[in-house]
Amino acid sequence: MEDQNKIKKRRFNLTIDWKEIFSILGLFMAWRVIIWLIAFIGQGRFALNSDQAYGWSANAAQDWIQNIPSFLRYWARWDSGWYIGLAEKGYYWNAPGDWSNVVFFPLYPQIVRFLGYILDNQFFIAGIIVSSLATLFSCFYLYRLVKFELEKKSALRSVLYLLIFPTSIFLASIYTESLFILTAVASIYHARKGQWYAASLWGFLVTLTRPSGIIILAVLLLEYFEQRKFNFLKVRANVLNLLFVPTGLGIYMYFLYQRFQNPFIFAFAQDAWQRETNASLSGLFMTVSQYYNNFISFDTSNLPLYISNTFDFLFFTIFFVLAILVFIFLRKSYGFYMMAYLIIPALTGTFMSMGRFSLALFPAFILLAKWGKNQTINYSITILFSMLSALFITMFVNTYWVG
Repeated sequence: MEDQNKIKKRRFNLTIDWKEIFSILGLFMAWRVIIWLIAFIGQGRFALNSDQAYGWSANAAQDWIQNIPSFLRYWARWDSGWYIGLAEKGYYWNAPGDWSNVVFFPLYPQIVRFLGYILDNQFFIAGIIVSSLATLFSCFYLYRLVKFELEKKSALRSVLYLLIFPTSIFLASIYTESLFILTAVASIYHARKGQWYAASLWGFLVTLTRPSGIIILAVLLLEYFEQRKFNFLKVRANVLNLLFVPTGLGIYMYFLYQRFQNPFIFAFAQDAWQRETNASLSGLFMTVSQYYNNFISFDTSNLPLYISNTFDFLFFTIFFVLAILVFIFLRKSYGFYMMAYLIIPALTGTFMSMGRFSLALFPAFILLAKWGKNQTINYSITILFSMLSALFITMFVNTYWVG
C-alpha cells in the first residue's frame, strides 16, 4: 500500500478552515452571478437566426418552456424538458424509434420531484436548486480530493477550472451533470481515503444517475487494488462493499422490468437519439474515422454543423490524450475513469454532446491544476476556458446546440 506516513500527513491536511470554505463559496457565487449576467446580456441581443447545425433544437422545448418565468428560462434547454416532465408525470415508453423518457435515469428527476412537491409543484425551480446545490457540493468534494493529491492552491485552481469550463453552463441548468459529478467525485474521494463503505454508497448513487455510471464499479476496484500495489494477498473483506455499487442500476432495471417488461429498454430507447444500441469497438473506430475525416475535409456546405462536430471531435481527442497523461502521471484509476467515460458514449456511433460529457472528467482538472502552478499555463487555461464559456453560454440561451 501507499506509504502510511504520507497518507496520514495528507489526511491531516484534509481539514478545511473557514478561509478555504469562503474561498470556495466566493468562487461559486461569483461564477453563478457572472453566468447569469452573460445569459441576460446574450439572450436575444444579437438578433441571431435559428440554429443551422441542429435545426430541431430551436423548437424542441417550446411547449413546456412557456410555463417557465422568462427570467429563469436561461437554464432550461433540450433535455431539461425531459427531466421536468419526469418529475411531474413519471416514466413512459413509446414504440421503438420514438422518443421515450426511459433513457433518463431516476436519481436526478426523483430528487427534483420530491423538492418540487415541497415547493408547491414548482418543479423547474426545484431543478435549479438541485443543480446549484449539487454543483456547490461538487466543488467542496473536488477541493478536498485535489488537496489530498496535491495542495491548497492546486485544489482551488481545480475548482476554478471546473466552474469556468466551456460547457459549465450545464452545471447551472436542469441537467444531470452536477449530480453526476458530485456522486462520482465523492465516491472516488472516499475510495482514496480507504472509506470503502462510503465510496460504495456514493457509487450506488452514481449508477442511479446515468447509464455510464456503471463504470464507477471498475474504477473503484482498480483504485482498491492500486492502493495495494496489485498484491492480491492484501485484499480484505471490505472489498465486498463494492458489490453494493451496481445495485443502483439493478433497481432501475427491475423497475423497468416491472413497468415495461424489459429491463434493458433504456438502452433500446437510445435509437431515437441517433445512438446505436449494438455498440462495438469496430463502431468506435468508424466513429473516430468519420469525425476525423469530417474535421480535415473542412466541408463548408453546412458550416454550423461542421463547427459543432469539430468541437465534439476536439473534446474527445484532447480529453483522451489527457486521460492517458492522467493514467501515467496521476493515478491509473483516474485515467481509466476518463477513458471509459469517453469511450462509452462514443461506442453508440456519435460524438454528439461530447463537450458536455467532458465536463464530468474531473481528473483532467486535477492534472491541469497541477500544471497551473506555472502562471503562464494557469493564465492560458483561465483565459481560454472563460472565453469559450462565455461563447457557449450565449449560444445556449439562444437555443444554439452546445451539447
